[in-house]
Amino acid sequence: MKLTRDEVRRLAFAKYLLSLGRRQIKLHEPFASVSLLLFHDATDHLLGLVSEHVGAKESKVFMDYWQWVHDARPAYELPDKVRMGRFNQARVALKHKGLQHSRTQLEEFQNLVMSFFDKVIADIFNTTLDAISLCEFITNDKVREILKRAGEAHERGETRKVRYLCALGFDDLIKSSELPKSRHF
Repeated sequence: MKLTRDEVRRLAFAKYLLSLGRRQIKLHEPFASVSLLLFHDATDHLLGLVSEHVGAKESKVFMDYWQWVHDARPAYELPDKVRMGRFNQARVALKHKGLQHSRTQLEEFQNLVMSFFDKVIADIFNTTLDAISLCEFITNDKVREILKRAGEAHERGETRKVRYLCALGFDDLIKSSELPKSRHF
């Protein structure tokens, strides 16, 4: 099943939440603990999208997704149920009881979530996390496509081409925003 534009945008948002968590975990304790909340929100967002994609019931309880997705797609099991249960308990302990976790624990949860994303996105959406781009939030179609090409050039290490495409995209964005204004005057 091909991903819809909405699904790609929602995956990009989950990836953005992950990136915020990965930045937050680098801070000194106790500020690094916020990463746990961000990782959980990203995972919950992904699970909601997976549930919808496979036609499963929508769940308000994090751990129910494993059953609902299995009911909708019996041949598939969401991975790491036990470890994700511990991750969920850690989030509850932080959010509702104020219990801080060590940096080692936070890093283990980060690794768990990254692995979970990799497996689920490959299994359910037949793509990779790296292939999901925040460019999906750019509303200007031409600029979005130019910046996607810049991202591909970046992956190939073509620095000059990346700079050129980013400049081209910026120029198109400026021109498209100036055109309506010049007509007004």
